[in-house]
Amino acid sequence: MTDANFQQWRERFRKVALRSGISTSTFEFTLGNTQPNRTVIEKDENQVEFTLSIWQYLDRVLTETRVAEGTAALKTHSSLLREIENEFGVPAEIIVAIWGVETNFGCTRGEVPVVQALATLCAQARRGALFERQLLAALRIVQSGNMGSAEMVGSWAGAMGHTQFMPTSFCDYAVDWNNDGRRDICADDPADALASTANFLRQNGWRQRKPWFSEVGSPNGFDLELAGPENHRTVSDWLAFGISFYNADIPPSLEAAALNLPTGFMGPAFLMFKNASVLRSYNNSDAYIFAVGLLAQRIKDGQRLKAEWPRHLVPLNRSETRQLQTFLTQHGHGTFGADGLTGPNTFRAIRSYQCANALPPDGYASRELFELLKT
Repeated sequence: MTDANFQQWRERFRKVALRSGISTSTFEFTLGNTQPNRTVIEKDENQVEFTLSIWQYLDRVLTETRVAEGTAALKTHSSLLREIENEFGVPAEIIVAIWGVETNFGCTRGEVPVVQALATLCAQARRGALFERQLLAALRIVQSGNMGSAEMVGSWAGAMGHTQFMPTSFCDYAVDWNNDGRRDICADDPADALASTANFLRQNGWRQRKPWFSEVGSPNGFDLELAGPENHRTVSDWLAFGISFYNADIPPSLEAAALNLPTGFMGPAFLMFKNASVLRSYNNSDAYIFAVGLLAQRIKDGQRLKAEWPRHLVPLNRSETRQLQTFLTQHGHGTFGADGLTGPNTFRAIRSYQCANALPPDGYASRELFELLKT
């Protein structure tokens, strides 16, 4: 993206902003002299949730230091967290885990000006419409007087504060927990940010006193076609299929859940309950959901995974995943696009190919499958 491209985008966006109720003075104050941020462009294609294997990502995020710091944060802020949990019904350990994964408990909140980051992503055009919505929300925050643009600093993608709210999330869910007249998720005091996160989860459907996921074991010969995000069964059903629970607190009468095999039949297995989908609304990444959920378990009671990740596997990078999606489509198992991300369409296409070729139908995008399709 050239500076000229950026200037052309800004002049077009000015009209959009003014039509949306942003004043000329607010626009000029926040965007009048803004230049593109080259670092933002570089990082846009290299999000670690999507470029590392799940165990590589968890190794980075779920460290012993972070577990210890999370345990300490749970204790230090126990009174605040108890009040927030009582108000919103979201467990304290989940709030602390999100805080830890997002900003290392407020230590790494980001230093990129949010408006500049969003403007850069808008002008880059790859996801321009998505980020223009966020930039309009950021301008509304400034115009409302709730936060100045200088206070709005955060990640390269425009997320800000202790728990990295996007501007639209701030507008929809931020709360003034400490009653100082401002919803300030970027202040050193984390009260507003932690309460806002709990409000986000509650408003997106968090079910009080319900699990998010539970690690399970499966017997030899288990029907792998039962796994996948679209096959929700009751806990009693899963028990009848031979699934065993490592967590004795999961009652057979609990709500329906789907079986997730993040690394196919060779790795850990999890039953994913409705609260896991709520966590996905915060960050649409399996790696992120497991990072938050597993960190929450560790800081609450020290619970670790029983099964080992298949660390001998060499994961596909994003370019290879795009090729895999193209190969699958060429073989008649359409993925409806090749974006390098293994979402539900790719899962179904992989399973369809596996079933047609007498392979274990776990839906996993393995290197072995890639090599097979490439030939």
